[in-house]
Amino acid sequence: TGEARLMVLRAMGMVGSQEALKPLVQALDDRDWAVRAFAASAIGAIGPDEEAKRALRKRASGDGHPFVVSSAAAALVADDH
Repeated sequence: TGEARLMVLRAMGMVGSQEALKPLVQALDDRDWAVRAFAASAIGAIGPDEEAKRALRKRASGDGHPFVVSSAAAALVADDH
């Protein structure tokens, strides 16, 4: 279900493993805005690598849903600190 997918994404961010970045980056292309937003937040919690930063920038500047844009931007800002 959609709710289960969101819980998995949240858990991936909480675990903090760099190995989770690749599937999280892939989730940024999901058609469900909530999945994209949760993926962006999880990437921010882990700390994005260069590939993840590119994907986050794409979402921060061009996603159709404002919550995804703000989640991606927050993940990028968190990485700068």
